[in-house]
Amino acid sequence: MRDREYRLYRLSFSAAIAVSLLFVVLTVPAMFLYGGGTQDDSTMPGYSFWENYFSDLGRTTALSWAPNTASYILFTAALLAVGLIMVTWFLTIPVLFTRTRIARWLSYPAALSGALAGIAFVHVALTPSNLDMDRHMDHVYAGFLCFSIAVLLLTLAMFLEKRYPRVYPAVSAIFLLLLVTYNWMGTARPVFGGFSSLAIQATSQKIIVYAMVFCTGALAHGSIRVLKKLQSR
Repeated sequence: MRDREYRLYRLSFSAAIAVSLLFVVLTVPAMFLYGGGTQDDSTMPGYSFWENYFSDLGRTTALSWAPNTASYILFTAALLAVGLIMVTWFLTIPVLFTRTRIARWLSYPAALSGALAGIAFVHVALTPSNLDMDRHMDHVYAGFLCFSIAVLLLTLAMFLEKRYPRVYPAVSAIFLLLLVTYNWMGTARPVFGGFSSLAIQATSQKIIVYAMVFCTGALAHGSIRVLKKLQSR
């Protein structure tokens, strides 16, 4: 691998780690700046971690009908950054799989699915839920579906590629388990300990979104480690 190619790949992987951290840095203050209101109570002040969805941060007008400009800008910027970096990171992933032919074949559809997930999340960011809920949710479902397929294929590829430290496919496998649990909760809508369905759905959504961002950052870190091994050959 040429030095110039190595630097470009490393930049892509490092950017994925930085954007993962940036997502948290931007979405936390966005919660404090949210204009108020939940789906069940438009008079509730501020943002409720338990009863507001992530998409509420990206509304141009809060559920209380108050202006939501600051929260909207921060959330949109955070999600745009994540979506765009997913496209670039996933498309560079196949370069890491050189030892096993099956792993390399798996990396190509993984890269395509991951890039499509990034594009879907860009569309989510650019389609506030209060302006077009149906289109917003279509992109959300498409993004999570494509990301799930990408991580599943990438997990299999990492297990087959001996160069990869085992911790990274383990991290992605844990994320997939969380995602299956989240999808089950979305379908079954269980109620635990008196918590409302809204509280369970809104809280589990935040957990899975932050888990997705953490997974992206962790796997990007693994990409850098494998890239260094390739360069030292």
